[in-house]
Amino acid sequence: MHPSSFTVSVGAPANIAVTPGYTELTAGGTVDLGAVVQDLDGNAVANQFVTWGSDASGVGTVDSNGLVSVKKLGLAAITATQGAISGTALVAAAKPAKAIAISMVPGD
Repeated sequence: MHPSSFTVSVGAPANIAVTPGYTELTAGGTVDLGAVVQDLDGNAVANQFVTWGSDASGVGTVDSNGLVSVKKLGLAAITATQGAISGTALVAAAKPAKAIAISMVPGD
């Protein structure tokens, strides 16, 4: 057996936190996601940039700033990536709630 070793630099990017982690919208809605690149201790690492992508562009697309636009019903995983690390948020497109009319009838 050979011993293995590795070096972890303090402050090196290790994780990407995407917020909000889950959003439910109706078709045509938008949500602005944020991404923070973090080190192993969960501290923000300065001057880091991510690339955004959607696993279901038919449901929702994301621009280079993290703005998600929902197109139709479904679920999309929106991912922020930097090198080998990534973080994901889920965006669900749901049917809009139907309006319900309630009328009160005076009692005796």
